[in-house]
Amino acid sequence: RYDVLDKILNDIYSTLKQQLPSEKMEQLRKEQREWLILRENKAEEASRKYKGDTEELLEYVTVKNNLTEDRCFELVNNYIK
Repeated sequence: RYDVLDKILNDIYSTLKQQLPSEKMEQLRKEQREWLILRENKAEEASRKYKGDTEELLEYVTVKNNLTEDRCFELVNNYIK
């Protein structure tokens, strides 16, 4: 599921690179870098409660999936008219 969501996110981002004016795209690029760090931190934080357990990786991937899906909708709703 993550691979599919990540591809969708990358497709949306590529479309925005073609459509947005350069200054808006530069702002989005900065925002996207910050979001990627945030996504990683939130997934790691959520998985810590299962440290050493078999559910640690599942929680990490689930949070990363959910955040990626949310980001796809956020980009579409905020940038694609």
